[in-house]
Amino acid sequence: MKKDSNQELDMLLEEMEVKNLQLRHADKLATLGTLASGIMHEINNPLGYISGNQLVIKEKYLPIIEQYTESQINITDRKLKKALDEIGPSLDGISEGVKRIKELTTAIKQFSRKSTEMTKFSKRLNVNLQKAIELSQISLSKRIELTSEIEESLPIYQLESYKLEQVIINIMTNASHALEETKSPQVTIKAFQIRKHTEIHIIDNGPGIPEDKLQEIWDPFFTTKDEETGTGLGLSICREIIENLQGTITALNNDDSGAHFIIKLPINDELQDFNFNT
Repeated sequence: MKKDSNQELDMLLEEMEVKNLQLRHADKLATLGTLASGIMHEINNPLGYISGNQLVIKEKYLPIIEQYTESQINITDRKLKKALDEIGPSLDGISEGVKRIKELTTAIKQFSRKSTEMTKFSKRLNVNLQKAIELSQISLSKRIELTSEIEESLPIYQLESYKLEQVIINIMTNASHALEETKSPQVTIKAFQIRKHTEIHIIDNGPGIPEDKLQEIWDPFFTTKDEETGTGLGLSICREIIENLQGTITALNNDDSGAHFIIKLPINDELQDFNFNT
């Protein structure tokens, strides 16, 4: 009897420790959200200078340069001619880079606001997944080829702010770490409706998960990373988020190589009666 009481006490203490760490994790997210919002504001200011100056060069000075290159007046140096020819495409590259940074800063600002706002909203799953992918690209190594195959007009879900994005980002960040030693690393995210569920698949071509660890990875504190890299709570929190949505999340290994995470979310027919354009 005493042994059973001790086991119950140990389980209670472990559960309290998990909840405490989860609260600390949520508090850290809120703090990071505040910091991120300020950082994004500071980034947008110099970004405006870059964008404005790029536009002045393109609209005011580039036409003058193009007149000279077209008429070939006093252009005898081939290197100079080549440099002048490349100014236009280079400005287009700057414009595309600025656009990309703006998209990422907007996504981060929205995510950071959500980390302090526990409100629920109803939108098509495409919106959440696209934002999660944009944010994940920040943590993914540039070596990794990211492919998304998301079905158009996925069902509508009522979700608690940032939480689904948190799940996707966590799994894709783990994939990035697992792919560090992989040649030609790849991550694929797929999403589609099948009968009364929406399925999300996140697949990588890394070394996979040891078969004897496939169930342990969901346990609180379990991690293969060092203390500075991981707390062992990421996947545990992911499972809790998905289960609160009445869904399931599982992990398996591909036949050839790599890990494969599958998220299944039930579709609420009543939500689909509303007309959402997003």
